[in-house]
Amino acid sequence: MKRIVPALRCKHRRIATTRAFVDAMNARNHADALPLMADHMAFVDISGTKITGRDEILAVDDAFRDANDNAQVRIRTIDAHDDAVLVRGYLESDMAEVAGDTMWRVDFDGPVISAITVTRADNGMTLPKFAAMMQA
Repeated sequence: MKRIVPALRCKHRRIATTRAFVDAMNARNHADALPLMADHMAFVDISGTKITGRDEILAVDDAFRDANDNAQVRIRTIDAHDDAVLVRGYLESDMAEVAGDTMWRVDFDGPVISAITVTRADNGMTLPKFAAMMQA
């Protein structure tokens, strides 16, 4: 029992951190998002396209939301699994190529998010894909 309680607390903290991160990003509140992110954080999509570094992630997220009428991430379910948090949700947007279901695996380095791997159906837009398009 002594080993179960700390593990449950850790899972609850990770879920709370993930929710706080989504809320901060939706509000475009970088001051609240930064302490939740590891310096070396990576945002990766299922194709392997990646953004690395919290400053780069925040800059691309701002540009993405500017280009997409402030698209919002909405969480449907959130569960702790092993050392990660699994999120099922959707992107709320008026743009068909952006709107739709999304799944995230959120990994941690201690108390902060070290990586988010995103999966979208039908090759939907992801933050890393948007970053790659900006650079092209």
